[in-house]
Amino acid sequence: MRRSEAVRFLIRFALVFAIALNAPIGAETRAETFSSPQAIEEAFQRGLRVLSSGEPAAAVKIFRSILAEHPNLPRVRLELARAYFQAREWELSRREFFAVLSGDVPESVKSNIIRFLQAIDARRGFDWDLSVGFSVSPQATRKYDTDTVIVDVLGTPLPFKFDRSNDGAYGVRINGSAEYRHHLPALSDESVVVTGLAEGFFDIFEGDGSGADDYRFGVGLGLRGAWRRTTASGKVVVSTREFAGERFQNRFEFEGSTEWRSVTGVSLFSSGGAGFIDDKTTDNRDGRAVRLRAGLAKSLAGRSIVGVAIFGEDFDAEARHESYLTLGAELFGTTDLGAGFDGTGRVFLLDQNYDANLPLILETRKEREYGFDLELTKLDLFILDNFTPFVSFGYSRRKSSIDAFSYREYRFNIGLRKNL
Repeated sequence: MRRSEAVRFLIRFALVFAIALNAPIGAETRAETFSSPQAIEEAFQRGLRVLSSGEPAAAVKIFRSILAEHPNLPRVRLELARAYFQAREWELSRREFFAVLSGDVPESVKSNIIRFLQAIDARRGFDWDLSVGFSVSPQATRKYDTDTVIVDVLGTPLPFKFDRSNDGAYGVRINGSAEYRHHLPALSDESVVVTGLAEGFFDIFEGDGSGADDYRFGVGLGLRGAWRRTTASGKVVVSTREFAGERFQNRFEFEGSTEWRSVTGVSLFSSGGAGFIDDKTTDNRDGRAVRLRAGLAKSLAGRSIVGVAIFGEDFDAEARHESYLTLGAELFGTTDLGAGFDGTGRVFLLDQNYDANLPLILETRKEREYGFDLELTKLDLFILDNFTPFVSFGYSRRKSSIDAFSYREYRFNIGLRKNL
């Protein structure tokens, strides 16, 4: 059995197995309504008792059910963040803690939240995440303005038509990661906790045909330092990608990130990477890449986070016509929409300019792209006890100085994500 056939078999088996498990178990939904302050308080106290008894997952479900009807309760959201913390759901805990910083809570509580955020970044042990769903391939759903480009052959302009396939547009996407962190006391002191980390990750799209199958795998090794208000990390990452059944690209990169946060709910952050790309389809795209993203995030109303970021990438390829500089900006945010729905989204704009003309094409590619991505998650609905359903969709419009490279792109994914 070829590797792609084996992956396809495992994905389909996993989906059938999940559906079979879910049939008798069903989904846990909210059975309670909270029409009075007394009902809210009784449920809240029950959640605290469950959390104190060492059942953080059950406490999460109780606090989520309250916030589904009353999302503007910072006291409940604070305990939800603490329940996620005890359940080792670090990203959800971090987000809820950070959102509470703009809520109506005492300054002493905000100082304690900052300590929790440091503890999250200084965590130890093993973590893992998993998402599985039905998706469309962006490459296969791109709608180009035209497939024809004018090339110059010995001074004569002639039309050339690209052979573009939309094979495998629909399929299954599975992505996940696993990370182990170990405390390094020799590098730590009273002001900073240093941990070593080892990680592995994957992102698999298996289409209804082989033309859009996309497999990415990688491993990383690095260090992270967590101060009271600042976190900094660096790691070496090695990854590989296969596309349409062929080896596509290998990458060797150094990645780093920093964040500073305040008790007022402000975060300044940056992340980036630099490394080497080995393109297996052509030596022209072998080269060095440097990328950077930096911005500011702000907690709002005790339930939302909004932010702005700028980003860029400089790719220096073996062939100048494959080298480019990308500069862009984005607005992003996440909020509790009520009724158990969580919304995350962004809008972006970027410019990408290539260093030289493509062979036989007289004009240099200069491109602009704008678009949006939006994701909705039902965080108070638990399937198979640990997973919550989500749907995401996005749209991009790229306009190139060469019409054959202008396109509209659509993205869609619906599935389940581990949240407990």
